[in-house]
Amino acid sequence: MLNKFQKEIPKTTFLLTLLLIPILFSTLNMFAQESSYSAILVRGDIPADWVIAESYANEVNIPVLMVAKKGGIDEITKALLSGLCLIGRKNILILGEELAIPKSTELELKKMGFSVERIWGTTRIETSAEVAARLWSKEKTKAVVLVDGYNPTAAFAALSISMEKGTPVLYIKKDELPESTVRVILNYLTEVKEIYILDTNLSNKVLKEVEELGKKTYLVSMNSSYVSPENKTNFEPLLTVISEFIDYRLFLGLSIGALIAFVFLTSFLKQKKIQPIKNFLNTFLTYDEREIFKAVMRKGKITQDDLASIVGLTKPTTSRVISELVMRNILKKERLGKTYLITVSEEVRKLLRG
Repeated sequence: MLNKFQKEIPKTTFLLTLLLIPILFSTLNMFAQESSYSAILVRGDIPADWVIAESYANEVNIPVLMVAKKGGIDEITKALLSGLCLIGRKNILILGEELAIPKSTELELKKMGFSVERIWGTTRIETSAEVAARLWSKEKTKAVVLVDGYNPTAAFAALSISMEKGTPVLYIKKDELPESTVRVILNYLTEVKEIYILDTNLSNKVLKEVEELGKKTYLVSMNSSYVSPENKTNFEPLLTVISEFIDYRLFLGLSIGALIAFVFLTSFLKQKKIQPIKNFLNTFLTYDEREIFKAVMRKGKITQDDLASIVGLTKPTTSRVISELVMRNILKKERLGKTYLITVSEEVRKLLRG
């Protein structure tokens, strides 16, 4: 059986599998698994999805495996997946739509012998709501963590609290409490008694709407302490809380991320001839975001309707991607009749010129 398995995968992957199986096996068996899934597959360069995946994985004691920008499975991830196969764990959950992790990756997993399920929403906010509603235990979930889904730093802090409390992370906007988030709290996770809010310049309107949900609410300041809006009682400093909440997998993930960032920075400094625009596109944007951004750069100004036809995306997809880029202050849009005029934000222009 081993010989047959060895023939079916590349030699490098086979050797990595032999090296990684003991680590994988011991990790999976440190605790009893509490999920029907063997692992979660997520895009490594989309922090919003990774935080949601890691939050649930920590609760049910399963690994989070990451794929590259184009959804490709690298040799190490392939070796880990092969290891899961060898120990009979063959149910993979993909977190993210096909634009993030393409159908080809799903088919590759099925070829390896896995059964695959996919969960995603049209935005990162809806993805977090889908995961909370479909995966988290209705009876056991007593609290949730709310955080601005467009602030990666705050999302990592929210993950620390989630890991200690055993709660899902739900994304909101700094000036809006989304309907999908409210629906999950009131209609699905009906046993929730406490809400922790990461304070990242959230509007008073949002804070008031959260309190009106009728749950015990705590505001977590990013620079000082826990504060309960009800009685303004101060708790421990956030940095102390994080040091107590932190899980070994979060530490490992952040360490790997720091290593990757160091390698990238070293490579970047050596390649002085790389143009700032090319570096920006390849590093910070997904494929669809790159195509839209490049089209706007070429045209200078372009309507949203014209942009959809130029990049070959549907109007709903184009609208969603533009909204993401506007939210991240990469593009700017202004109402123009029945459509919008799209331009590159001044902040990004300064960055690319610098």
